[in-house]
Parts: sequence; C-alpha cells; structure tokens
Amino acid sequence: MDKQDILGFWKTQPFDLDLDEWLGNCVFCIKKGVNKIALAAIDEPELAAKFWDMLNTQPIRIIETRTDAPLIMYRGNNTFKSAQDSFADFGRDEILLRMRGNNGGCAESCEVFGCQGDLFEEQKVEKSA
Repeated sequence: MDKQDILGFWKTQPFDLDLDEWLGNCVFCIKKGVNKIALAAIDEPELAAKFWDMLNTQPIRIIETRTDAPLIMYRGNNTFKSAQDSFADFGRDEILLRMRGNNGGCAESCEVFGCQGDLFEEQKVEKSA
C-alpha cells in the first residue's frame, strides 16, 4: 500500500473532505516532512498549541536510555518546535511553494494500524478484475 493507492481510493469516493494535504490524516504525523509540519502549524495555530502542550505533559513516554534529545520525532533530528523554527524565516506561501516542489516531503506510506491496508485492498482487486 503506498500513497498513490490511498489517493486513488479516495478519488473514487462520492465525497471530498476538501482538506489541504498537510492538514489531512494525522496533521502532525511523524512521517510528514518538516515543511508540512511547519505549514500545518501556521494554518492551525490552536491545534499546534494543543499538540505542543500534549507533547509536554507527564504521560508522554520519555525513554531514559535515549542518547539524543527528548521529543525528536521528525526527519533530520527535529522536534515539533525545531520543525517549525526551521521555517520561521519563510512566509506561508514560500513554504507551500517549496513543498509542492518536492511532493511535500510526505512518506510514501501511511499506516497507523497493520489492518488498515484491508480497507484499500478491495479497491485494488476490483480495479484489476
């Protein structure tokens, strides 16, 4: 299952959520590029503030034996804050243009649960029949 399979599945649906790609699915997903994270934080500042607050609560698991800084979860050894900071000197439109130039830095797969692929498997079988 890859990104194109998922996009293909949703194109066949009778509705469109009309969400920008960087705001869809898991908004601050660890598989998204830092450009998408920065843009989502600009477009949804309240959601970004809630996510930041959640990251800094006691229940977040900190691994004691970890050798790098806590909360590094994005590509390039970035935290949620450093992902935003890396684009602090860029305007929203400039980030959007950079993102469109490299497919948004999104991972080629999006699976939260191992069984999620089953949702799209029927579509593949129907198309190939």
